[in-house]
Amino acid sequence: MSTILRKIKTGSEIRRNAKISLSIGNMFCIVKGKLSSTVTRRLDKKLSFDTPGAQYSKPYQMGIWDGKTRFLTKRPMTFPIGFIDDVIKILEESKVDCDIKARRKTIKVKDQSIKKAFLKNKSIIPRPYQKKAVINGFKKGYGIVNLPTGGGKTLVINLMIASVDIETSKECIHLIVASGIGLCRQLQKQISKFQNEEVGFIGQSEFNIRRITVASIDTLYQAINYMNFKKKGKKKKSSNHEERMKKKEEIIYLLKDTTTLFLDEAHHSPAKTFKDVFYKTHAKLRIGTTATYIRSGDGEGMLLRSVTGNIVYKKTLSWMIEKGYLAKPTVILLEYSGKQKSNAEIDFQYKEIMREKDPKVTDKKLNKATLWNKLYTVEISHNDTRNMIYAKVLNEFYKNKLSIVLFVKELYQGESIYSFAINKYKIPTDEIMFLSGKDNVEEVRVPVLKRLQKGKVRIIICTKILNEGIDFPEANCGMRAGGEVFSGNILQQLGRVLRKTKSLLSKDSNRKSPQNVFWFDLCDIHHRLLAEHSLGRINTYESERAFNVVYINK
Repeated sequence: MSTILRKIKTGSEIRRNAKISLSIGNMFCIVKGKLSSTVTRRLDKKLSFDTPGAQYSKPYQMGIWDGKTRFLTKRPMTFPIGFIDDVIKILEESKVDCDIKARRKTIKVKDQSIKKAFLKNKSIIPRPYQKKAVINGFKKGYGIVNLPTGGGKTLVINLMIASVDIETSKECIHLIVASGIGLCRQLQKQISKFQNEEVGFIGQSEFNIRRITVASIDTLYQAINYMNFKKKGKKKKSSNHEERMKKKEEIIYLLKDTTTLFLDEAHHSPAKTFKDVFYKTHAKLRIGTTATYIRSGDGEGMLLRSVTGNIVYKKTLSWMIEKGYLAKPTVILLEYSGKQKSNAEIDFQYKEIMREKDPKVTDKKLNKATLWNKLYTVEISHNDTRNMIYAKVLNEFYKNKLSIVLFVKELYQGESIYSFAINKYKIPTDEIMFLSGKDNVEEVRVPVLKRLQKGKVRIIICTKILNEGIDFPEANCGMRAGGEVFSGNILQQLGRVLRKTKSLLSKDSNRKSPQNVFWFDLCDIHHRLLAEHSLGRINTYESERAFNVVYINK
């Protein structure tokens, strides 16, 4: 396999009499010639995944669709370049004679330009592993940089942008795409400061394209699909139709013309959103940065790989902790037994809760809910006995002078814990804040985070809006009330409080000075499915060798 990859890179020694031709473009590869049905099935299986929730769709229930999201199209046979290694491996194993033609445009960045970029900002000293991530990214031209939360993924992006700018004398365009306005704003601020120039922004109501632009993937998706969706009857033009059509055209040009494309946790978007946006790009350098990459059979991981390819550099959370880059967590796990309810009781209570939220909700919609959804609504989010335990533990941490960030699953749960904290445990309202998606980023979230930094706010309760991109080095305690099992989500949240604090005069945190933080999670055993999810979380905590996991009883 390595021999073939070298041939792709150099474009030499191509076998001219091959039966199959594999043409490698900037975004897609085309297979010309006839493959056997066995090989085609192997490729299709490798380049597809089970779509979450497919079993509830009409095409699946009617037997029209098998529930797979596919990356391989058959007429003509094409696939995203990110899977080139997988396809070549299958062709080799199947003894298929293949003529490989590399037509992909690349950007060459000399070592001297990279070294100059490392010295660009005198106030920041890149860590050795960040330098290696940059070098590895340029070697292949596309790939995934998998660093844990707090590992400095944004600095890697900045160093790569600076390297390309030095090499090309700034004759290039850079696009950085993320999911969520809060994360996009933070990226814009950090990149603008490092590059010392104005950085454009595409998100919400702002549309400002510059040489370097940060964009929300949802905004890009909405813009490029304006007037594309088929509806019954005549399509209605919006009142600002000409303006929206102009934005659509500019974004399509931006995706085609950008020299570099960086995807910061953007693969958490729905599959259609991700494909519609990034499959239009012709970027010569494509790098995905993530803390939650899962390799085999995972939909989000395959979406990211389709655009960026495989991992080119990785460091684990435990490695970062052991090397002194991150604080060491003590994970406190408390068992919650509760009263077990029958599925009929859970179903009844779920419908009551949902009807209270929306009196117009139909029985048909309620009956489509899975047991998982019902359990989490009734036994996690709206379980006030469980929420009371979180408020009690929160108060204990507060009394011990800790600064706490508590992650909740949904709005009601946050409101419930907040209410118990201020009414039962008398935590002052100016020291505890609840943030949700309803709060404006600039007017509410940013001021609250600044107050946390200054020590004026001691507790932040938040929904998933702060799962990614926002770190809390001032917080030394985290709590997780959501109860989900996904390991990536757990480590994202925990990583928010692992970043070490540093002195104002220091260019980096002190690796020799240990810092400790606390993390609290409740393990539910009052229902089989919840117990399975609790066991999954326990396995995640136990699998990190640098974590100190402590089990306590009531």
